[in-house]
Amino acid sequence: INTLVQSHDALRMKFTKTGSFWSSEVVEVDGVTVETVALGAGTVESRRECIDRAAESLNSSIALGQAPLLRACHLTADAGEPDLLLLAIHHLVIDVESWRLLINQIDTLLASHGDVQQPEPAKMRSSIARWATMLETFAESAELDADIKYWTAKLQGATTRVPADGDRSTSPDLERDSVTSSYKLDAGRMAALETSAQATLRASLYEVIVSAIARAIAGWTGSERVVFDTEGHGREPLAGGDAAATVGWLTSVYPLVFDADATTWGDATAALRHVKEQVRAIPKKGVTFGILKHLVPPSERTSDITGYDGADILFNYLGDVSIEGSEASTLSLVDTRCGPSRSPDCERAFPVEINAYLSRGELNLDVSYSEAIFAADTIDALGQKLLLAMSDIVDAACSRDTNATVAADFPLAGLGAQEMDSVASQLAALDD
Repeated sequence: INTLVQSHDALRMKFTKTGSFWSSEVVEVDGVTVETVALGAGTVESRRECIDRAAESLNSSIALGQAPLLRACHLTADAGEPDLLLLAIHHLVIDVESWRLLINQIDTLLASHGDVQQPEPAKMRSSIARWATMLETFAESAELDADIKYWTAKLQGATTRVPADGDRSTSPDLERDSVTSSYKLDAGRMAALETSAQATLRASLYEVIVSAIARAIAGWTGSERVVFDTEGHGREPLAGGDAAATVGWLTSVYPLVFDADATTWGDATAALRHVKEQVRAIPKKGVTFGILKHLVPPSERTSDITGYDGADILFNYLGDVSIEGSEASTLSLVDTRCGPSRSPDCERAFPVEINAYLSRGELNLDVSYSEAIFAADTIDALGQKLLLAMSDIVDAACSRDTNATVAADFPLAGLGAQEMDSVASQLAALDD
């Protein structure tokens, strides 16, 4: 753990508030003390309570002004049972991609423990300051001109609100009121989707899930315009830099705006085609939206961007969170939640958050919301619409009659949408 802390600048950051302004700096730290707690041989419930207590203790002990923003606990189990390693890192200095990097590095260090030839810490180092400098450099680039035009056009008249059951003006949206409803697409259906997705749909799983969410929201709101925010890993190569191996919170957040008629939203394939076209048209996978909003000085040209205050719904696709079968062999992810990850007094960033991830072949869809603003039946109806939309996509992927191709699938062909439809219809008439 201490090797990782010394290798990655972000893990040695602290944050200081002066007035209403927060600043960060990388400081030297003496090291991390890994606590040891005995799980004992109690019941499953008692072990669960022990894990929760340890996790809550770690989470609540992190203070922004005290580096490192990382805590660790080794939970020792009785013979025959695996030990557990609890890691708590403040979200300000880590994201999902960083977790993957760290877990693989922990595994490498554990596997080499006792070896004469130890991994070189220098090969694991990353600099959050270098990434920040890269963003600042790109913020002054003329390359942003086209992106300003794109986002300004997209945000014209963007309606970002969804119907609420409670009074937003009198109901504070706090974490203490958060509830999470979970939905799953089983491994069998996911296997069918993954087998056919590229061949039939020519779509990534991210695009498939986005189209399902868009259809579910359209069905919920009854609106032809669907707007929600999404998260990206933020590691796009900009200004000649490469942040692929950087540990930190590099996440980009940007809006997805879809305009389609009721007929399109009512058809899984048509909706997917529309979503594919729109998602692939987003410049630099959305990372420049945050640069324009936060790093470029406000002007009349960027007023629509800087004035955008976020949608009601945030979507985040976390990818496959399973460790088994990956590069890590010493560690495996415990499939359980470990205590509250946010303070109950913290204000929620979004009224509704949808997190999607793969685990052991299943697609998990977690919908988090405030019960002070939304009724459980309202969110469950949204969740069921989302599951139905995903199921429709699986059926479409498994059908030979499905035509989900768009011009963006063949960028070198130089075809427009109508030309692509004409070619696709002619090909559909041919036998294999």
